[in-house]
Amino acid sequence: MKALAAALALVASPVLAQAPCEIPPSQWQARLGPMLAGNWTVDNGPGVASLGGGGMPMGPEPSAPAVIASDGTRTTVSAPDYTMTMDVSFMPQETWNYGSSDPNSPFASLPALEHADIGLLADGGCTTDELPRVLMQGSVPIQGTTTLDITMRLFMISPDMMTGAAQFRMMAQGVPIEGRRIITFTR
Repeated sequence: MKALAAALALVASPVLAQAPCEIPPSQWQARLGPMLAGNWTVDNGPGVASLGGGGMPMGPEPSAPAVIASDGTRTTVSAPDYTMTMDVSFMPQETWNYGSSDPNSPFASLPALEHADIGLLADGGCTTDELPRVLMQGSVPIQGTTTLDITMRLFMISPDMMTGAAQFRMMAQGVPIEGRRIITFTR
């Protein structure tokens, strides 16, 4: 996996004079939020789904476009293929464990890079825990009968790459449905 992490680091073009992990967490929103603005490709990797408590693997889905907009005070992400806009914020006070075995973690049971390898993708000798943590949240109505709640927790590797997990939740005819998958934003 370390070889994969090193190879992926070569495609992440450095735009910052500093590595993302060198920017103080108190400045993430102000300094990094505007850098996220623009067009992105979202790679939907493998994941797991739960329908009423029973689990099953989910295969990767096709890549999709996304647009991140920032006006300096609010950052949002939208997908041209869907009628949904999600709020984007940075989470300096939270620590996320990619690859967690905690069943309540959005990262649990996901096939992925090791937690320590995520930091290797970033310039500047970052550790995973030092990387900016980006939270995207929103809801979209489904056929007027229920709502799909989406939460994405991403580590900002560079201004051109974020990776983490997406979590989807909804109730369909009284049955809870949940899905989690690896997700990577690149441009």
